[in-house]
Amino acid sequence: MLILCHQPQLEFFSLPADEESKDIKITSSTETHLHGLQKYTNYSLQVLAHTSGGEGVRSQPIHCQTDQDIPEAPTSVKALVMSADSILVSWLPPERPNGIITQYTVYYKEHGKSDSEDTQQKLLPSQLSFEASGLKRRDAYVFWVTASTTVGEGELSELVHLKLSNKGSYNRSS
Repeated sequence: MLILCHQPQLEFFSLPADEESKDIKITSSTETHLHGLQKYTNYSLQVLAHTSGGEGVRSQPIHCQTDQDIPEAPTSVKALVMSADSILVSWLPPERPNGIITQYTVYYKEHGKSDSEDTQQKLLPSQLSFEASGLKRRDAYVFWVTASTTVGEGELSELVHLKLSNKGSYNRSS
């Protein structure tokens, strides 16, 4: 939320990077709250007075940034059998990270076993893949990934299911 204070009869402009995306807010108050702003986004704001004599001169732009939030889910999660007991999981960053990604967490567990605990591996933000090894042959596994910012852990990715066979080939299920 951004608050700007000035003299009455003001127009507030939120000007994202492209000039075509301009919002005008007219108010007679000395302050206003801007709503519906995107997370972790730079904005330029200008004010001008408007009287019966016409519009005044726009102020110099005020540059500000909205706060970080938790990220959306990583996208394009894929799994590939690498050996008889390992699976490589890869993903792409979230479409809207809503901040600076501080880490990814890969979760996995044996599919269909309610007593099976989630295994998790925390990774650097530059890593977009992880090889889970030491898996049991012929067992099915489910994988998912999250991204985190300083605000916290974001949404879960889509689930990817994979089953190892004796020979290291795989069967994909949904």
